[in-house]
Amino acid sequence: MSKSPEVSRKMYDVVIIGTGLYGIQAARYYLDIHPDKRLLLLESDDVVGGTWSSILFLHVLLDQVNRSTPWKDQKERIYEDFWTQTPVRMAEFSDQPMTPPAEQYYGFFPGKYTTAYLESYVDNHVYSGQTIRDRVLFNSNVDCIIEIPQPDSAKGVHWEITYNTTQNIRTSKVIDATGMTSQPQIPTLPGASDFKGKTLHHKSFGQSQALLLKDPSIQSICIIGGAKSAADVAYACAKSLVERKIHWIIREDGNGPSAFFAAPAMTERYANSNEGFYNRFLASFLPNRFGNRWGWLKWLLQRTVLGRWYAKRLWDGFDKGLRAFHEYHREDGKETGFANLEYDTP
Repeated sequence: MSKSPEVSRKMYDVVIIGTGLYGIQAARYYLDIHPDKRLLLLESDDVVGGTWSSILFLHVLLDQVNRSTPWKDQKERIYEDFWTQTPVRMAEFSDQPMTPPAEQYYGFFPGKYTTAYLESYVDNHVYSGQTIRDRVLFNSNVDCIIEIPQPDSAKGVHWEITYNTTQNIRTSKVIDATGMTSQPQIPTLPGASDFKGKTLHHKSFGQSQALLLKDPSIQSICIIGGAKSAADVAYACAKSLVERKIHWIIREDGNGPSAFFAAPAMTERYANSNEGFYNRFLASFLPNRFGNRWGWLKWLLQRTVLGRWYAKRLWDGFDKGLRAFHEYHREDGKETGFANLEYDTP
């Protein structure tokens, strides 16, 4: 690991909070334009990557990153069955192609390869003799940010950042790249205080999976939630060698789960379903800011009775095709209860 940057009371030009995907890219973009500026990244963990942070434990990954020094113990956030939901050609930054992972399924791959990619990325980008990693202050948890009043003659705004309770730095610019997954969102459940079993958030699953899945005393596991993280954990628990009951609870109204599509593309034009959905035409069916070039089509599809009818027919067709592809009621799945995985709502 590189040494932490020397921190003083001297002003920084920009401070970025977080070293996940967006924090790393914010640093790269800013330094591409201003390579001599004083830039600092604050990271609460002891490793870069955010959601994709982990120990690099396979020689193939160490070779890919070309590191000569051993890794210290780090906090796992990925795990064996944590796969990307973005294929290779859409998971890389434009200025550094990703080496095609050895393990792929229609372009999708295990998260550990993203970890390796990000680790190499912060080491390969050098500005004024410093890599992006050299500019990261690890184990630095931000407590607060306050605006510092400036004289009328001074230009711009200054900010004071307090981290680790007692440490302070000042900067003229702040970029918040903490993301949506830095702090676990745990629901308040009636009777939770009376539950005597083990409880954990998905963020901690990577650190606990080895003991959790191999412990024969744990006879029942309940997963609450319907998005990708819940699906990954449910799959990891179901395929574990220890025989136990797995309960996957999703709210009755069906809200919450992400859209799940089969990996193969519906046409040969695309390598997988993900690439097939990211095109200008289908952007018109989604409530987003993209696809304004086809604004008239978006207006037709979302603001007229005929358009909404057609859009519903399209999504119903995708839904029907997805159910047929998975064959929830096939013969070899009756004994294992595979049909129970079929979702209740469109």
